[in-house]
Amino acid sequence: MRTEELTVLLQCPKKYELKQVILDEEFQKYNVKKHALGMLAEYLAERKEWDAISGKMEAFLQENLKACWFELHWQKKEAVRNSLFRMKRLYCWFRANIRGTIYAGADLEMEFQEEYEGCRIRRLQITADLIAEEKDGAVLGILLYPKFPDSCRRYAQAAGKKIFYTAEMLCLMGGMKRKYPDRAVDIMIAGLEPEKAEEKTGPVLEDSRTDHMVRFTELDFPDMEKGGITEALRGLLMRRRKANCRNCVFEDICRYQVQTPLEDPKRHTQRASHNACPCGTDGLRPIRVTGDTPGEQPAVRQPEDSMDYTGDQKRSIRHRDGPLRVCAGPGAGKTAVLTARIRDLIEGGHSPERILAVTFTKNAAKEILARVTSSKKPVVSTLHALAFGIVRQHEYMVGRRRLATRVDCMQMLLQVLNEAPAIHGICYEKPGRKHGFLDSLLRDFDFIDKQGIHRFEEVYPDKDTAGIFCIKEMYGQKFHSSGYILYDDQVRLGAEILESSQVVRQKVQESYDYIMVDEAQDLDEMQSRFIRLLVKAPQNNIAIYGDADQSIYGFRGGSNRFMLDFPVLYPEAADIRLADNFRSSTGILDAANTLIGHNHDRVPFRMQAHLQGNARPVLIRDFRSNRIGAFIHDLLDGGCRPEQIAVIARTNRELESMCSMLETYNSEHPEKDILQYDRPKYYLYQSPAFQDILDLLALYLGIYSEDKIWYRLLLASGIHPNKKDCRNTLYEDYLDQGEILPFDAEEASVYLSADGTYSAVFQAFAGIYRASSLFSMPPDRAVPNVTKAFCGNSPDSRETAEVLGEMIRERNIRTPKELWQYLTAVKKFHDETRLYGSEEEKGRIHLLTAHDSKGKEFETVLVYGVDAFERGDPQEDRRLLYVALTRAKEKLYVTEICKGKSMFLREFREKLDEMGGLDYA
Repeated sequence: MRTEELTVLLQCPKKYELKQVILDEEFQKYNVKKHALGMLAEYLAERKEWDAISGKMEAFLQENLKACWFELHWQKKEAVRNSLFRMKRLYCWFRANIRGTIYAGADLEMEFQEEYEGCRIRRLQITADLIAEEKDGAVLGILLYPKFPDSCRRYAQAAGKKIFYTAEMLCLMGGMKRKYPDRAVDIMIAGLEPEKAEEKTGPVLEDSRTDHMVRFTELDFPDMEKGGITEALRGLLMRRRKANCRNCVFEDICRYQVQTPLEDPKRHTQRASHNACPCGTDGLRPIRVTGDTPGEQPAVRQPEDSMDYTGDQKRSIRHRDGPLRVCAGPGAGKTAVLTARIRDLIEGGHSPERILAVTFTKNAAKEILARVTSSKKPVVSTLHALAFGIVRQHEYMVGRRRLATRVDCMQMLLQVLNEAPAIHGICYEKPGRKHGFLDSLLRDFDFIDKQGIHRFEEVYPDKDTAGIFCIKEMYGQKFHSSGYILYDDQVRLGAEILESSQVVRQKVQESYDYIMVDEAQDLDEMQSRFIRLLVKAPQNNIAIYGDADQSIYGFRGGSNRFMLDFPVLYPEAADIRLADNFRSSTGILDAANTLIGHNHDRVPFRMQAHLQGNARPVLIRDFRSNRIGAFIHDLLDGGCRPEQIAVIARTNRELESMCSMLETYNSEHPEKDILQYDRPKYYLYQSPAFQDILDLLALYLGIYSEDKIWYRLLLASGIHPNKKDCRNTLYEDYLDQGEILPFDAEEASVYLSADGTYSAVFQAFAGIYRASSLFSMPPDRAVPNVTKAFCGNSPDSRETAEVLGEMIRERNIRTPKELWQYLTAVKKFHDETRLYGSEEEKGRIHLLTAHDSKGKEFETVLVYGVDAFERGDPQEDRRLLYVALTRAKEKLYVTEICKGKSMFLREFREKLDEMGGLDYA
């Protein structure tokens, strides 16, 4: 085994396996630089001057660094220039400091028989890029790397850190001692690029141990006498490691759970989970299913269809003319009352198309439409879609406008960066990655827009303000000349159109007899202004529904002021308060009411429980996040169903930590059923069905050279890919073996009729070919057909196809190439279009931010880190915690991150029971 392979195997067995099969772009770039260093070594052995070889080195880099590896057109030229600078510096240092006879590319090996992660090792081989036989009889073995290895970084060079106990150093020393048994041996590792981005830019390298190189002698190996290098290597193999998946080039391969055709021929039977990580938790153990367990009598919720409306609910439903404010607390049946009023209006003879319901989200709009059972439906629209419709209908007033997505903004910014001067002090490598340079620039632009350029200079004195402002100006010109608007600009433009034209305003107002606004507590000033412009006077038939105690979007401008000021704006308004809670038990509501009672900007009322069950919420003292797995297993053992358990936290940061803890718990407890869970945020580009569609599109367009595409699709088809020649792509390798036919040849028609008489590999390629061929249809028809044919009929696949269909229609995508380009950008720029899953999915625990939990309910809720809810505005923070607490129906647990720090916890602690001990500490 090559030492390079052992190093990868030690990092992650899955990565080792994939590297044997997949030619990745990052590895190709690495290999180009590694080959260039091999050339440098040969020239050093020949003692050539730098000026004699610089032209050859530049030509090699120009030829082998592919332009498609770089985001910006000038980056390749810059990469060549930087590489030549570093090579010259390294080359000249070796020329000046390495004496004696020099040999290049010396193959070394040492005996080492061991089995590790299923791989049998007989001997280890390594190539010393340089060997210098010095005049004093000592010999020096040197390894050259494009970048200084992680294992040799400066922090590891501190006293007591045995960084030479790495596979590379041990094998280099072992191979050198075998080749030169009677000579004193030194070893050195040198990197072309340093460990840190902010390297010294001088023309001369420092001597000794630096950011670029490290050197050791035999005397630095104190354990040599206790068993030598072989035992040190065995010790290396025995150390348990946890793979770091975050920046792995194969992370998108390992993300998906894949089942064989025998288990499920349509593999996407459940929403993707990061449980399928390569470090031990494969996510394929059985999911725990629990039944009803005798024990404490839980709260019993009366079925909704058997409930009689309360008096206040009936008043809300039967209200006809004039303004109406309905203040509905959590679990009070707000949506049921709103839709019942719509049904009542329709049954009373009012035309459905003259009834408008305004929501904040598409899901809320769908829910309202689904609950209105009449054959004719009212107009139900999100606030932003309604405003954008007005903008599109009146383009003669404001010009043609297009809604800019995150993808559009990123693509435009990349185009600007191709033309703009470089910003000083910025690394342009992979600018489109998540939280990368493009993200940073857009945040800078937003800061300047809101607080001004001078404030930006004060807060960020080290940034190149002039360069950033120059690019901002260029970006703004391109943005506006392209007719783009941002998401919130839809409402602003809609309001401006209605305000500037009485004719348009009257036309819109005459379109609706009744207007109902859901979640009115979250309207910002512009949105409430827009809503009021829709209302026809003097009838003022507007009804708003919400809860001022659940106004939680102040960070994006939302406010409960419209809800609170409604009686002032419409003095004749009816005011109804729905204080009957049909969700939570008395104990949970007592705690929540006590907490929210400390707010003063609210509509005062106290929720009343209508359900049986008096169990009080529980404070878990000394709870530590690494005990989350044990806690959830105890809940399951007590009879809780996984899909009825929610962990709610303030931010994704806490939840991501929980995910890591759950993965660790699953891997450390293989004897227990795996804890399946949904990630706190699940984006379209993370969906297996999305990736399949993108991969099949690429094949339809003739992109056959990407190994990752073939690997994913073959795995989805039940084939574990392998290669006989690692220099080939997977597609080329299967062609060379004669197992498949070319996709772009006439004989590919055989794939259309391939049956069970063909090999499993051929059938898999045939299925892939047939699915990709469906893109000959228009994209809006192709996507649902491809999804059904290849991805199955799971909730995840159906939702993915539905969202993609909306994208295709909204963007007027007409060709497969346009679709591939856009979906590639969606993945590349981490577009924030989300998938929300389905109630059909069972056996999965929910991890949610408090904001995402709004509108949901669960039998058992753990609110993690009450003190983390205390951030800025105490009233809004208290409302957010109130939302989290009122998601619970039967059991509610709360914890602190820093014990005794929470002001909120002190406010309602008298309503809590406590538990503690060592179980969760």
